[in-house]
Amino acid sequence: MTISRLTQFGCACWLLLAAGLHTACSGPAKPSEPEPPAMTPIPVQCTNLVQNTTETDVDCGGTECERCTVGRKCIRASDCASGQCADNTCQDPSCGNERIDNGESDTDCGGKRCRRCAVDQRCKIDDDCASGVCKDGLCAAPSCDDGLRNGDEQDVDCGAEGCAGCRAGTACTMGGQCASGICTDNLCAVSCVAGSAECDGDLNVECEVTTTSDTQNCGACGVVCALEHAEPACRESACAIVTCEAGYADCNGEPADGCEANLNRDADHCGECGQVCPREHAEPSCVEGICAITCDRGFGDCDRDVTNGCETTIDDNVDHCGGCNRRCNAPAGETAFCSNGVCGHNG
Repeated sequence: MTISRLTQFGCACWLLLAAGLHTACSGPAKPSEPEPPAMTPIPVQCTNLVQNTTETDVDCGGTECERCTVGRKCIRASDCASGQCADNTCQDPSCGNERIDNGESDTDCGGKRCRRCAVDQRCKIDDDCASGVCKDGLCAAPSCDDGLRNGDEQDVDCGAEGCAGCRAGTACTMGGQCASGICTDNLCAVSCVAGSAECDGDLNVECEVTTTSDTQNCGACGVVCALEHAEPACRESACAIVTCEAGYADCNGEPADGCEANLNRDADHCGECGQVCPREHAEPSCVEGICAITCDRGFGDCDRDVTNGCETTIDDNVDHCGGCNRRCNAPAGETAFCSNGVCGHNG
């Protein structure tokens, strides 16, 4: 029967195809399938592997991206796929069932999955507690000697009310948080006693320089005693001269310019401080610590005494006419004279 019916159907289709009615041979129409719902596109900022301003963690949380998984950052419960946000971290759903389970140390707190426990809640280890201190099986309040930075402390066991002040370089908002009592640019500053300073920036050893005697930091950091032609020293926070190089002296009494006088060439300090070479009708000089002079025109050093300069005129001096010891002579009955350094006579 089945074969007969198929044969009849095949023959009928053949006749219809021959007549150009091929659609009739396609069999009964299939019901149409419903179209899938349109997919909501994921915003680009939710897939860029960067935590943008609206997200609470990378590519999750906030109002535009998918909810964050357990362990990632959150601000509110709606940021988390679990619907549990505590300590700004998405929690396991079991962290809100009001039971002690899933490794918790107290009801819905402690362990690796849930928020940290408050003071006086049960704990097993320090990490179970928000204070970071588990003592005798209970979370303890922060203290100034627990070896941790907790509570209002600025650093480990310092900077909070009742605690010691913090060392230099620690973040601060007021001077009372610092051991020095000085908070500058939100950092605890160094306070050194007079005569010392913090110069190398290594706050592990504060105020390491003695400015009263350090030639590299004399009186203040970076003030170097480098004195010309002198061996320097730092005495009572001021640069001083120990000794001068040979041939030099500190004649002006000012250590800042070192041993400024060249005793071999300085006509004002020739051979020693204050030894001034004569300038009487002469141009002075100092040669190897001994004064020398070059006489002005019309003058000569005829007594060979440098100390009184060029004491003799030679323009109109008949005994030194044009030069020392050049005497003008005249024939008998005439008078010799010297004019402009030249001898003459008249009768």
